[in-house]
Amino acid sequence: PPSSTLFPYTPLFRSAFIPLYRIYEQHYAVYFPLLTPAEWSAHEAEIRAENERRARLAAATLDTVEPGFQQSEVEHKFASDRSETGPYRDHKWRDALPGGWFSYEMTVDPAKPMALVSTYWSDDRGREFEIQIDGRTLVVAKPSSGKAHAFYDAAYAIPPELTRGKTTV
Repeated sequence: PPSSTLFPYTPLFRSAFIPLYRIYEQHYAVYFPLLTPAEWSAHEAEIRAENERRARLAAATLDTVEPGFQQSEVEHKFASDRSETGPYRDHKWRDALPGGWFSYEMTVDPAKPMALVSTYWSDDRGREFEIQIDGRTLVVAKPSSGKAHAFYDAAYAIPPELTRGKTTV
């Protein structure tokens, strides 16, 4: 940390703030949430719960596709017609334009219950589309969430007859 700061680095205060006139040629922005001790405790509990949810999901996950990442899409035999991808808030997305589609090949275990988990952006509303497995409709998805401005996961149970005798779908 710089030796001459407005608020020096301490074990309690772990950030050093430097007056703007000393770093005016650098581009930066820092936003800190302002929380009361009670709000901070609630926020910490939310973070812990989300980390635990992610750990449970990771432990139960057999296969993962990262849409928009070339290596992941190649490994999962990506195919499409009229599909787009792009970045949004540290995530990559893929969608199909009107009349379009995209597909991946995913690993399954026919001896276990399977589900497809898809991540959506809560403010991306008003869409309706089919999710199919080997040409059979699994679900007509209509993403919606009670949260605003957040990513969320939706899980769709896969009937055993769609994975029976298969290692990929």
